[in-house]
Amino acid sequence: GTYYIQATNAGCTDIEPVVVTVNVSPVLTITNPPSACDPNTVNITAASVTAGSTNVGTLSYWNDAAATSSLATPSAVTTSNTYYIQATNAGCTDIEPVVVTVNATPVLTITAPAAVCSPNTVDITAAAVTAGSTNVGTLSYWNDVAATSPLATPSAVTTSNTYYIQATNAGCTDIEPVNVTVNQTPVLAITNPSAVCSPLTVDITAAAVTAGSTNATSLTYWNDAAATSSLATPSAIATSNTYYIQAANAGCTDIAPVVVVVNVTPAAPTAGTDTTYCSSWDPVDMTVTGTGGNYTWYTNVGLTAVHGTGSSIAPSSTEGVVTYYVTETLNGCEGPASAVTITIQDCEIIVPTAFTPNADGVHDTWEIVDLDDVYPNNVVTVYNRWGNMIFQSEEGQYSSKPWDGTYEGEALPVASYYFVIDFNDDLNESQTGIVSIILEK
Repeated sequence: GTYYIQATNAGCTDIEPVVVTVNVSPVLTITNPPSACDPNTVNITAASVTAGSTNVGTLSYWNDAAATSSLATPSAVTTSNTYYIQATNAGCTDIEPVVVTVNATPVLTITAPAAVCSPNTVDITAAAVTAGSTNVGTLSYWNDVAATSPLATPSAVTTSNTYYIQATNAGCTDIEPVNVTVNQTPVLAITNPSAVCSPLTVDITAAAVTAGSTNATSLTYWNDAAATSSLATPSAIATSNTYYIQAANAGCTDIAPVVVVVNVTPAAPTAGTDTTYCSSWDPVDMTVTGTGGNYTWYTNVGLTAVHGTGSSIAPSSTEGVVTYYVTETLNGCEGPASAVTITIQDCEIIVPTAFTPNADGVHDTWEIVDLDDVYPNNVVTVYNRWGNMIFQSEEGQYSSKPWDGTYEGEALPVASYYFVIDFNDDLNESQTGIVSIILEK
């Protein structure tokens, strides 16, 4: 307002007006702005920062309370600090601090963990997964990029998928994907193949051997459980042994044993020799030798008509010629056959009771038809009535050198003589009788 000043001196006065101006000082009310996450900035020129202030006048922004260092970009402050806002009105000022917080935003660097094979799991909380990240703060783990569904067991993830890791530092976040691969380990179900007989082979690549297996993308075949020695011919195995099949799926494996049995087919056994018997005899049992298996006798080359079994068996006693085929079976494997021929024939020989050694060309010798053929070991002996031997044939040679009715080159008289025919075959008893020399007139 206008006031007056009066000067008085010895009764004399002077009064003059004086104008007094009292300006209202500004009063700043400061509300610190919300913190920001870099690279975001803070605007301290925003009206909300000084809302409620009075008599503000003009505002200026400073780095210091003395207002000597002007703040270059008060609308985009990038660094946490205490800054100052000054209000000036008609030469009156108020300066107040404002706290700016610009937090460092986390930066995640993600290294996908190595793939594993079930039932193994993946730990995405391992330090190696986020190695190289900065300003991490705390980490959380999520099923989705919006971080609305937390991952229940991030240290033991069982399923292949893309998951998310979020770093939070002073309210600032970074969320990044992490790829987890849990490959399914194959599970082999092995059915041992049926045993075979050599020279047949076993095919362990047949689908039936691994039927029921799961996640078996590829199969390989080995001689050992460590899968260091590859099996050369898994589709044609010729030797009994335990082999190994390995299933692989995306680097995951399962290896399991498979038992192969290739039984040795026995060789043809050794049958007896071909033998001829007379129908009146009891044939000796046929025998066979081999390696101790089971023996089967057949009466046809096709090995369908079974005569019997065993290492010893009687042949048929019916007259005729029969070839028997005998095989040996070991461990269910029947080998090739050996053959033996048994002949049963009518062996009755006719022994003449008399002959006429008179040099007329008829019945001059005592002929016993087929004797040597039927009884190849025969010996014929003739005695006179006093028991003196007057003739004996060489073994098996009677038919070629029959008795001609002489003794030591001299013709014997008409008489009856005693003979003995030894068959020498362990089957037949000697045959005896009387043979007479007569002379026809």
